[in-house]
Amino acid sequence: MVKLLKIEFRKMHNSGLFLAGFAVVTLICLGISAIELSAKGFGIKESSYTDFMIYNATFVVVKFFAPLLMVLLAASVWGSEYANGMTKTFMLCKCSKSQFYISKNIFLLIMCAVISVLSFGVLTAVGIIRDSAGNTGAGDVWNMAKVYMLSAAGLIPITLITVLASIFLGDFQKSFACGLVVLLLSIAFDSVGAGSYLSPTHFLSCSPLTFYGTEKPISYAVLAAYIVILYLVGLFSFRKKDIWS
Repeated sequence: MVKLLKIEFRKMHNSGLFLAGFAVVTLICLGISAIELSAKGFGIKESSYTDFMIYNATFVVVKFFAPLLMVLLAASVWGSEYANGMTKTFMLCKCSKSQFYISKNIFLLIMCAVISVLSFGVLTAVGIIRDSAGNTGAGDVWNMAKVYMLSAAGLIPITLITVLASIFLGDFQKSFACGLVVLLLSIAFDSVGAGSYLSPTHFLSCSPLTFYGTEKPISYAVLAAYIVILYLVGLFSFRKKDIWS
């Protein structure tokens, strides 16, 4: 399994997607930050750093662009390999379906964390630099880091939904389209208010609730249920799938 994980990282490195991905995330963060800084002021509700990280346009990175990148990556890692025959190649090398499934999902889990950490780092740097009054303390950064940790966990359901779509559809474009549609519908559902905790993207859209500790306890159980159920359904589906046809 460790070898399979290394292969995934090696493929990403050799294709240049690692550097390209880091560049894209950084440019998106800086671009949205530039738009936000030119359009609105700071200090509306709390410290300028907090406003910048939660209430303003910079959180669009977490709510839309980060999950969009994970949908794209999941469809590429799973859907593309059906089309180019790589899945069959791994099976011929006596790799079990369970090992194949687990290693790929561990890779995607790591990428969820990487995108969240990179986004948090870039946006935090911009927010602190812009805070000319120097009101940002270590406590503010740590509290915001906990929000982004939950946001990273919030990326997992939409990623696993795309993986499941890839298993059934076996095609990059169809899998990406399916993941994108679910993402957009889920973000739209997040705006309904009372029932939004049932959405797979709830923790990507409702950061103020997490930050202020007003999040409903059941929402954490719903997130865990999404992750466990989608993971197990994906594993069962992949083990039953006839990849040779």
